[in-house]
Amino acid sequence: MECIGMKLILENWRKVMLTEAAKNAQDLKNFHEDNWPEHVDMIRGLWKKYGMWKLGEMMNIGIPQRVRDDWNSYNQERKNRYTKAYWEAMLKKDPPIPVMIAGYQGGQLEVSYGAIFPKYEEPAILLRFEAGVNKKAKDLMKKGRAMENMPGGSIEFYKAPSNYGECNDVFIVSNTYQTTDGWGPLLYDVAMEIATVLGGGLTSSRNMVSSKAKPVWDFYQDRRSDVKKDQLDINKGESDHYGVKQLTPNNPKDDCNQEASIKWAHGEDYGAWEKRNVKSLYGKMQQMSDEEKADLPWDEQSVSKGYQKDPDILKFLGDQGLFHFPQLGYDAIKYHTKKLPPLPPMDDEMEKARSQFRSQTTLSERKIKVKIK
Repeated sequence: MECIGMKLILENWRKVMLTEAAKNAQDLKNFHEDNWPEHVDMIRGLWKKYGMWKLGEMMNIGIPQRVRDDWNSYNQERKNRYTKAYWEAMLKKDPPIPVMIAGYQGGQLEVSYGAIFPKYEEPAILLRFEAGVNKKAKDLMKKGRAMENMPGGSIEFYKAPSNYGECNDVFIVSNTYQTTDGWGPLLYDVAMEIATVLGGGLTSSRNMVSSKAKPVWDFYQDRRSDVKKDQLDINKGESDHYGVKQLTPNNPKDDCNQEASIKWAHGEDYGAWEKRNVKSLYGKMQQMSDEEKADLPWDEQSVSKGYQKDPDILKFLGDQGLFHFPQLGYDAIKYHTKKLPPLPPMDDEMEKARSQFRSQTTLSERKIKVKIK
């Protein structure tokens, strides 16, 4: 019954994703197996990101320390010979398993893609891929060297500060870094589930939202039946500043900064932070009559709301060692750190065979000693 329920959840989730190319939790689970025939591309991406020495160490291919120490003294032909040998040794090893990682970074939460090398009798090696290759994004919002040929990307979010209002205890997205094509929606979903478990859900940046991020929130508002929408009010300070009436003046719990919502109610030229010569919101509001302000559809904007989601993906990935966030009880390092199986116990037949071997060995040794004498 539980398997059928999870299958239905994943199927519904697939139907409501942003585009047909968007990936889901099942795609992440299958990535290692589906890409095994072309795992050379995964190894190549890791080589570019970490270099030969670091990757060789993680994959246990046994590069001698003397080779590293003397590397600069080798001629190019010798370097090429060693490099080819180490590359071929890496191709015989299993590539790491893609995972998702969550944790606190610099006072805020971060969810990123990554990968893990399973190990025996030593801790598994966990890697973070905080940026991925996205052809459309070009150089926008990169974080470190982008991971090639495996999912990469990250999102950062923090608890709403008190000067914004109580904001129904939501977390606010601060940054989304370049994410591998198709893997962005899953990143947002996992962040939303964590924000729902730890607080009141997830919402967009409260000041400005890019034209690339706005459609993501529109999709959550209009097409995600599995996501709960929670309307946030404008806080008292902004209400007075812009002359916009509060929705629930007697309920301070939902009061929140709504500058991004008011800007997007006027259009992309006011709301999209990446645009040049963004128009001034305050000047625009000063020109409006009270009637026009009352009709301003700021509360119809997707970025005016908080969003909550049940932790279906966290459970699905976490139970299979594909999600790492120890604070929620999911430890991918422990999951992928294996103990060597114990040697099988000796039964009577094996013990008899071993005794015969020992007696034959002793007899042979005696014969040798006689011959030596």
